[in-house]
Amino acid sequence: MNRACQLVILLILFSSQVIQAQSENFKAIFVYNFTKYIEWPRGSLSSEFVITVLGDGRIVTELESIAKQHQVGAMKIVIKKAATANTISSTQILFVTKDRTNEIAQLIAVCESKHILLVTEKANSCAMGAAINFVSKNGNLSFEIHRGNIEKLGLKVNSMLLSLGTPVQ
Repeated sequence: MNRACQLVILLILFSSQVIQAQSENFKAIFVYNFTKYIEWPRGSLSSEFVITVLGDGRIVTELESIAKQHQVGAMKIVIKKAATANTISSTQILFVTKDRTNEIAQLIAVCESKHILLVTEKANSCAMGAAINFVSKNGNLSFEIHRGNIEKLGLKVNSMLLSLGTPVQ
């Protein structure tokens, strides 16, 4: 293989990594902004606002960066990583990566009992019970939102967030 072909392959690989990193950064920004449009019951909040990630992904790093610079109201943001569904403790948002979406059924009962916003990134996740699911539309990151699933979690959603996402039933 000549040097020109090697260079083109390296550029393609590099650009796909940059695009993936940007996507994870945008998802983290969305997740942080969801906190402005979702209302949790009084008893489910403490002095810290916890976002837990189940699965592997660069989003953890992106969320940690946001947590260093921002708060949710007066609460410090804490980012946790869960190894399994059974290790999820007190949290307000649970982000489930694509590779762990098959665990949604068992997560729903936990999320409902603890008022946890369930956010995913795999097609048809809202049909399985997720509240918000990231999708790509025409190369742009967007999200689906299921009002009924949010309400089942004991949360209230601002109509502005409903208008920003794609409502699904």
